[in-house]
Amino acid sequence: MAKSRSEIQKAYRERQKAKGSVFLEKEKVRQRGYYKPAFTLSERKRVGRNSKNKLRNRLSRMLNETSGYESGTPQGTQQELQEPSRLKSLGYQHIGYKTVKARALARSNKKVRQLKELYESLRKKLKVRNHKISRISKRLNEVKHNTTVNSTPKKQTEADLQSLKLTPKSKQAIRRKLLLSNTVMSEIKSARESTSAKRRQGLHCIVSSVRIARK
Repeated sequence: MAKSRSEIQKAYRERQKAKGSVFLEKEKVRQRGYYKPAFTLSERKRVGRNSKNKLRNRLSRMLNETSGYESGTPQGTQQELQEPSRLKSLGYQHIGYKTVKARALARSNKKVRQLKELYESLRKKLKVRNHKISRISKRLNEVKHNTTVNSTPKKQTEADLQSLKLTPKSKQAIRRKLLLSNTVMSEIKSARESTSAKRRQGLHCIVSSVRIARK
């Protein structure tokens, strides 16, 4: 009569035990060489190995609770025989992967949230800076418009003093000098605009000849 798988395995173990303690010690050393410590494994592999060990120990306890063997098949109820497949369907072997995936997703969501907050803060700062630049540009345009349109010496002097942001005492000290220079420049500008190009050219020739004569 042919032996069942359980009988073959039992006979093999008996032969291995009969070889003595020296052989068993060598086998322990050889098997220990294949073992990798937990700290050398990644988190995913470590959790996966622990899950497999827990499942294997649970199956072993279930098999030990049965009453015996008949041609390699444990004697038990149909529910007990279907327990390993049920545990597998619950995802015990994939608990490590799911944990790593969930943590990676949480880290990614946190990073996205932080980047969104940084973007909003930078957008607000840019908006404030643009408003500030627009106000300064508007103020400068107003000053330029006032100096060009209302080009009387007195108004131009007041605009220059306002742009310099001087103290009242300093304004009083330089107002007369600045008003005199603006008046002279205004007279020169008006005279130049009222003089034709041909006459200006003649004046330039006269001034140049006077300079040459002085040398």
